[in-house]
Amino acid sequence: MIFYKLQANGNDFIVIYNTKISKKLIKRICQNHFSVGADGIISLHKINNYDLGMWIYNFDGSQAKMCGNGLKIVAYFLRNIMKIEKEEYEILVNNEVMATVGYLNEQYYALLDKPKFLKRVKNYYIYNVGNLHAIKLVDYLSKSSLTSDKKNKEFDGMNVTNVQIIDNNRARILTFENGVGITNSCGSASLCTFQYLLDLEKVGRKVEFLSLGGHYSVEKIYDKLCLFGKVNYVYKGELIDEY
Repeated sequence: MIFYKLQANGNDFIVIYNTKISKKLIKRICQNHFSVGADGIISLHKINNYDLGMWIYNFDGSQAKMCGNGLKIVAYFLRNIMKIEKEEYEILVNNEVMATVGYLNEQYYALLDKPKFLKRVKNYYIYNVGNLHAIKLVDYLSKSSLTSDKKNKEFDGMNVTNVQIIDNNRARILTFENGVGITNSCGSASLCTFQYLLDLEKVGRKVEFLSLGGHYSVEKIYDKLCLFGKVNYVYKGELIDEY
């Protein structure tokens, strides 16, 4: 099996194209130190009326419903590996959500409909951008506090994020990603967090997020949100059939 490893702000993925993969193999090859190692798998396939169909699998083999950093990686894959030259690409995620991806000003981007606010659970606000995110504004970020909050049964199946505002253009962010754990960055969490901060009227139309994996930005463009950031191609590899 041919695969590609790419990362966006420390959120790393194994990308496969037109290849079937089992949950058992996903869990095995995502293990750091024992195999390739990654936060998850991006499985790409040809699909009618779109440039590609995208399916996302977490480190534990569960299926994710959305991934902002993964979409940026797909933009890189189309432009640099498949060598398809277009201004923008249309991607269908899990046969459900349409996203537009592309490359602009030396950054890759993912453009999606703005997340929808669903409800409040305790002091967290729940948003949906294809997957569910629980978000809370805090005075400082704490991995232990975030991990403790994620254990609440009401957050089962959700990504949980804490955000600390620096000013109206910058914020620090930390996410416990469902099926993965605390991540270096999470694109879909950043989109939901940006919408949350907009709803609170705490920020302007563009915010730079400071994550464990580095800096990136989210911008409001008309009625949509756009995630901008770098993507790095790590290497291409092959798993032998007996693996």
